[in-house]
Amino acid sequence: GTYSLRNVADGKMLDNLGVATNGAPAAQWTDGTSNNQKWVVTLQSGSVYKLQCVTGGLMLDTIGHTGNGSTVGQWANGSSANQQWTIVASGTHFKVISVANGLCLDTGGLTTNGATMQMWGSGSSNNQLWDFVTP
Repeated sequence: GTYSLRNVADGKMLDNLGVATNGAPAAQWTDGTSNNQKWVVTLQSGSVYKLQCVTGGLMLDTIGHTGNGSTVGQWANGSSANQQWTIVASGTHFKVISVANGLCLDTGGLTTNGATMQMWGSGSSNNQLWDFVTP
């Protein structure tokens, strides 16, 4: 289905900032009605998903980054594990975890509009918790 992903820590939404260029960062922005904040979540197999932004059609992608604090980006649809994510319940919320590197989608503690999303090892921070909201 199509969802907006709201971060539990700051209430901001996962947003592609309207950019449709391979390698562009995924970011966060105040909740709105923009297609930049709408993601088509598609089951690939088992518990592995792809997340494709309605604006531009790019996939949420680790873009080959593997370290804590690395940025999360977007890339055209492909078969790479960089675009594969597991969505795991954590209480009443969810963690979005990269298949490629095992790191979680995380705000990095940043709260400003346009702040680039990061990846961090699984922890107890609300920065890693997301709600899937029907837009």
